[in-house]
Amino acid sequence: MFANDSFEVNIPFQFQTETNSIQVQLQELEISRLDTELPDCKITFAISSEEYRRCEEREYLYLDPKTSQTSFPEEFDLEKPFDLEAILRRDLVSALLAGVEDFEEYDRSPARSIVRFLQYLMTENSTSPFLSEASWGITAIRQAIPLPDAPDESGVKMGITTTLGQHLEQTAKDTNIQQQEQKTLALGEEGGIYAVMEAFFQEEELDYQPIPNEGAIVLSIPGEEGEWMCYCEAFEEEEYCRIYSVFPEQTPPERRNEMAEFITRVNPRLTIGNFEMRYESGEVRFRTAIDVEGDRFSIPLMRQLFAGNVITMERHFRAIGLVLNNLVSPKKALLLCYEEEG
Repeated sequence: MFANDSFEVNIPFQFQTETNSIQVQLQELEISRLDTELPDCKITFAISSEEYRRCEEREYLYLDPKTSQTSFPEEFDLEKPFDLEAILRRDLVSALLAGVEDFEEYDRSPARSIVRFLQYLMTENSTSPFLSEASWGITAIRQAIPLPDAPDESGVKMGITTTLGQHLEQTAKDTNIQQQEQKTLALGEEGGIYAVMEAFFQEEELDYQPIPNEGAIVLSIPGEEGEWMCYCEAFEEEEYCRIYSVFPEQTPPERRNEMAEFITRVNPRLTIGNFEMRYESGEVRFRTAIDVEGDRFSIPLMRQLFAGNVITMERHFRAIGLVLNNLVSPKKALLLCYEEEG
C-alpha cells in the first residue's frame, strides 16, 4: 500500500450540518500512513471569513469559539478568507477506503479516488458521515500574509495549530516513541547492539556493508568537503557501541607532529567524542562511543551517536586536509573550523 498520497484540487465542497451546509473550496486531500493501523485522511480548504465565523460560533468542525480572539497572530485579517486543515475521524478512514477501492486509478492514487468519491456523494445529496462536519476536525488555521513592499503581492502563510492538532501531534509522537521502544526490545532480544545498528541504517535507507561475524558495519560518507569511510562496531559482551569516521588520507611522517598539535587544539572544544591519530600509520579518525551496560541500546541513541560523529568529521574535514598537506598551521586550521563563532 501507499505510504502516503496527496491530490491537489480546486473544487467546491460542502460539509453538512444538522440544518444546512458549510460552503468551502477544497484545495488538497492527503492520505498518509496507509501501512499502519491508524491512517490519516487530511484535507486543506479555503473558507470565507463569514463562513469561518459561523463555524466558530456554532463550534462546527470542532472549532473553539474563542480561537480568533485569543490565538490568531496580529497580522491576521479577520475579514479575509482562511485556509483550514482538517482531519477525518480515524474510525471512519477504513470505511472510506473501502468505499473507494473500486474507483478507477485507486491503486495509483487513493487520494484522487477519495476526492472523486466525495464529489459523487455530494451530487447524490448523500447523508454520508464522510460529508458531516462532525466527522472532521480542524487541526490548523492559516492565512496568506502579504510581504511588505513585495511588487507581486506575494506573501507567506501564517497561522496556528489548534488544540486538536496539538493533541494529535503529541499522540503521534508518543506512539512513535512507544513503537521505537518496542522495536528496540525486539531487536535486543534478536541480536543485541548489532541488530539495532543495522535496523538504524535500514530505517535511514543508507547503503552499508554488514560484517556480522565481526559485529561491524561499514559505509561511505559523501560529505560536502570530501568522502570518507565510517566504521560502526558492536561489542555485545562489553555492551557498548563505537563509531569511527576515518580521514581518507594518511598523514605523512613529516606532518604527524603538526597533525597531533591540531588534534590537541581541537579536542578540548568537543563535547562528545574525540579525534585521534595512529602515529605508526598517520591515520586520523574521529571516535564516538556509548556504553549501555545495565540499559539498552536503541535506534534513537544510534541516530544521535552516528549523526554527531558524521557532523563533527564534516566540520573538521577541510582543516585536516590543509594541515596534512602543509597548507596552514594547526592554529590557523583551528580558526578555520570555528571562524563563524568568532
